[in-house]
Amino acid sequence: MNQPSALPVDLAMQLVRSTLENAAAESVGVAVVVVDTGGRVVSGARADGVGWVNWEVAIRKAVAAATLGAPTHAVRAMADEDPVLAAAIDGVEQVLVVPGGFPVRAGDSTVGGIGIAGGHYTQDQQIGEKALAAVTAS
Repeated sequence: MNQPSALPVDLAMQLVRSTLENAAAESVGVAVVVVDTGGRVVSGARADGVGWVNWEVAIRKAVAAATLGAPTHAVRAMADEDPVLAAAIDGVEQVLVVPGGFPVRAGDSTVGGIGIAGGHYTQDQQIGEKALAAVTAS
């Protein structure tokens, strides 16, 4: 039986650095957290002056993306069209399905999730997209 791929700590740290760099380029202070598929933090950081609440929000976005295997903005769009799905997802305290969470993949496998919080949720999403693109391109 094939075991799922583990989230390499080097990848998690690259994602954190890339996210902080992209956020700084946009003059947005964020918290960024990378979790494994079990929802445990592998790496993370808060920019100077970013509060602990943003850290907690970033964790919940990362856990949602890792668990659901989809970006949180896509899941939110589906949930907005389906009240039963919305109730099920929104009823789980450990996850937050708003833009800014993305699955982290190794090949075809989801190995974790990344969550970004601190800007407007549209900024969190854009910063995350740029960070993922930069890391996967390298």
